[in-house]
Amino acid sequence: STVLPKSLSKFINIPDYIVGSSDFVLDVFRNAGAKEEKLRKIQSGVDPKIFNSSVEPYKKQSLGLKEDTYVFLCVAEPHYRKQIDVLMDTFCKTFTRKDNVALVIKTKLFKPEDTKLGFEQDIGVLLGATLSKYKHAPTIKLVGGFIPNMAKLYRSANTFVSMTAGEGWGMPFLEAMACGNLVIAPQYGGQLDFLNKENSLLCPVIVRPARGHLEQYGAASSSDLPNGFVGPPDAKIYSEMMRWTFEQHESVLSPLIPNMSETVKKFTWLNATNQMLEIANETLSSGKIDRIIASNTEQSNSVACVE
Repeated sequence: STVLPKSLSKFINIPDYIVGSSDFVLDVFRNAGAKEEKLRKIQSGVDPKIFNSSVEPYKKQSLGLKEDTYVFLCVAEPHYRKQIDVLMDTFCKTFTRKDNVALVIKTKLFKPEDTKLGFEQDIGVLLGATLSKYKHAPTIKLVGGFIPNMAKLYRSANTFVSMTAGEGWGMPFLEAMACGNLVIAPQYGGQLDFLNKENSLLCPVIVRPARGHLEQYGAASSSDLPNGFVGPPDAKIYSEMMRWTFEQHESVLSPLIPNMSETVKKFTWLNATNQMLEIANETLSSGKIDRIIASNTEQSNSVACVE
């Protein structure tokens, strides 16, 4: 959400630098009282040698689908804030089994004997509940376990979807874009550092208080999480976007491709490394390293004297 728990925010200004991956995260730190001069941003990236549109896709038959099936892909952990249950429900309201379409969800799957954490959902159970509500439900496939080449899975899909209520960065959005997927994303959260209306479809959100949403995580008491907000996408508009991309995929995707390519060139691990080096050079030129070494030496000498 938009706040840090009080139990963490009281330590916010102890480090020399407070590093966030996106403007969204930096605003969270600001809301927690972080000093502006300590804030730095290191954005994540992809390796274009691994994630790119020339990767050979997995055969759709390996997913139990016909090769001409239009595939929406979601890659997400089974956390409440990811809203996988909402995505499945929205998908079932948008399509029926008559549509040659499928939603493939790569996530963690639980066995009956597994213990879930307080912020996790059993997506298999939720899928069963969702399908029971819709007599003519479209195809939804769950994929669990380790996949050695995620790029091949992205390349098996036509459009990447996520109805997440909040992200600090949103790596799967960037990985999917690098693999040539059309991306439909909420217009809220850390992914807006690299997603815009020129390279993706951004769905308006309904910003609401995060208290009830975060209490589902069991991460802290409500008194420790004051005044936070989340931004789940408008389900009706998201549904319309999915239907539009299904019916007019090429005409929707084509105008976005040039900007998708430029975005992927900008957000790489090499660029992230360069951002780290800038902070390192800043630290060296400021003399902070010398002061740290001197401080540690002084403390070591003090310890030696006591002993």
